[in-house]
Amino acid sequence: MLKRDWHPATQAGLGTLLLSFVAYAFGLIPCVGFVFGAMLAVIGLGAVTLTRFGGQDSLAAPPPTAIVSG
Repeated sequence: MLKRDWHPATQAGLGTLLLSFVAYAFGLIPCVGFVFGAMLAVIGLGAVTLTRFGGQDSLAAPPPTAIVSG
């Protein structure tokens, strides 16, 4: 967006900060804020689960399989 090359930790921190502000802003709206915050939490938990709690890259290719001739 700003045509800069930032460290991934900086990108993650700024993204978390922005999402926190958006969730807080939606939280000020009665009946909608809780649903939006819960939806963000579920999406975040799903992303962490898919990457096995940070132990695996989400875009990694599967490992090659060995061909055994017998």
